[in-house]
Amino acid sequence: MLVTQLEACFEAVRVLAIQKQSLEASKFLQNAVYFHLRQRSEERIQQCSILSELYELIGFHCKSAFFRRVAPVQRAAPGIPEPGGKTCY
Repeated sequence: MLVTQLEACFEAVRVLAIQKQSLEASKFLQNAVYFHLRQRSEERIQQCSILSELYELIGFHCKSAFFRRVAPVQRAAPGIPEPGGKTCY
């Protein structure tokens, strides 16, 4: 259920980015962050990368950089069996 809601948020952001409605898109991304926090660690890693790309798409460069930084930190988390340095970079 959460994955479906996240994907819907991501698609809404892409559509709003095309329409140059950055503030509305950021509201959808804030909802995605809320859903993101409830996911397992492996899923959070991929979603951090997606969130970073989408924030960059709508011009929120600082938030994009934040999630770009969070993704490798999540990848190196103690709960992940194989941290994988290449994936972190």
